[in-house]
Amino acid sequence: MELTESHQSLWPGGGQSDTAETFQVLGHAEKAQVLLPTRPLKATSQSLIRYHGGMGFGTRVARRGAATLARLGILGVLIRDRRFIDLGSTNDPGSLRSIISNAVENGRFSVAISFGPPRANQKPIIRIMNPDGRTVAFAKIGWNELTKNLVDAEVEAVSSEAVQALNSVVVPRVLFHGNWETNRVAVYQAVLGGPGRVEPDANQFLAVAHCWPTSTQKLRTTSFFERLVADLTNIEGSNGQVARGVVDLLDATYGEKEFSLGGWHGDWTPWNNARLSQRRIVLWDWERAGGEAPLGFDSVHYRFQPSSLRGGRRPVAQLLNAAIRPGNSSLAGNDPEAIGRLYMATVAARHLQPGGESGPVEQYGAFLNELAAMLRSDNVASGHGNGIG
Repeated sequence: MELTESHQSLWPGGGQSDTAETFQVLGHAEKAQVLLPTRPLKATSQSLIRYHGGMGFGTRVARRGAATLARLGILGVLIRDRRFIDLGSTNDPGSLRSIISNAVENGRFSVAISFGPPRANQKPIIRIMNPDGRTVAFAKIGWNELTKNLVDAEVEAVSSEAVQALNSVVVPRVLFHGNWETNRVAVYQAVLGGPGRVEPDANQFLAVAHCWPTSTQKLRTTSFFERLVADLTNIEGSNGQVARGVVDLLDATYGEKEFSLGGWHGDWTPWNNARLSQRRIVLWDWERAGGEAPLGFDSVHYRFQPSSLRGGRRPVAQLLNAAIRPGNSSLAGNDPEAIGRLYMATVAARHLQPGGESGPVEQYGAFLNELAAMLRSDNVASGHGNGIG
């Protein structure tokens, strides 16, 4: 079976050795792969169980079923493909095995390794389990310039005093951050949520946003807009021409408008959080977190992303209308229409950066064109936004 690019880069040999372990391969390189430990069976089974806020009942049942097959040793018979991964020796203090062992509990452990869908920011995620199958930590590996920067950025975000002081939003603690050979590694305490859908409330969205300095400013004077203009201007090709037009249209429409600003998580989606209790959630994947950004971006992202990834291609205006929702108090008084459009420009610029494209690039190019058309229409009519649709 084909290997992912990150897999080939990190473990190019892939052969048997004294320190190599055998893994069962679940999935496909062109979509996503998980390497499951072949033993102990408790670890194989637990590798398949992890709940998040976007996981439906059917998926939970399917995962439980696969975990049962793994625990009984049946899954290993059904999955024929094998890979050999060398974590190094415990006698080598620079090995990945030593890094993990020192970050968690010294002694024996098992790991499962996940490779997400092919994209520039694909980072292998290592699930670390003790011999009885209990998950004790997760590790992320930055293997190229982009992913190394993302690993470092996440560690910086979650290590801040403000983020660690959050109450209703729980953040995993960093156990190790450093180098493994030419790669960057971050090991995090395992904080696992329970089953069931999650709908963060406005207070949780705003609590995260207030982890960075807040202010009220005209859009044209903000560092946020300066950064957005730079990102849009950096886009190449036909999308770049559209992006430069969007810069002018946003400035003409909203440049003199005042916005409440703070920070944002940057990728708060249903699959990046889970329920801990009735009032508390765990929030993962802080690699895009930071400020400055208009208040409300996280709540729009939380609703926009699942809708945009579902089958079919719905107009961006329809997706934004559904994501904003009337009376959304997490916008903190910001104009919903303006927030939707600034958000769309921001995430389109993220996905369309040269050399860093990720996710459905063609889709975000189409969204950028639709955003430009909406802004042009409103500017022709009155010079101001008149509604997303």
